[in-house]
Amino acid sequence: MENDLKIRDQLITHEMFRTIFEESPIGIELFDSEGALVDLNRACVGIFGIVDTREMKGVRLFDDPNITGEIRERLLKGETARYEIPYDFEKVRALRSYRTAKSGTIHIDVLIRKSPRTGSWLSMQRVK
Repeated sequence: MENDLKIRDQLITHEMFRTIFEESPIGIELFDSEGALVDLNRACVGIFGIVDTREMKGVRLFDDPNITGEIRERLLKGETARYEIPYDFEKVRALRSYRTAKSGTIHIDVLIRKSPRTGSWLSMQRVK
């Protein structure tokens, strides 16, 4: 009986996480411990004008041309990084990172955190 309750609680927790993830107005990206993109939510697709989400699988967090060297170093040390940047879609196009329907520059507030438990990365963005 106790095991059934634990399983039920885990299912409820997972369902709550999925709902928050999918419905959040904040763009959320989940990366594995190596920094490869695993999943992203609808808000993220909208913020970055992503044309085909299938192209995003495996995109590397540390290859993002909009992340500065200083921020990259902090992240690699396992530190949480919060910063505001102009996100340049022309850089994305020049490097062919992904196809985007956006152009020009947007200003975003970014928080990137490494999970101490799993080693995976969470990146959240919102347009300023």
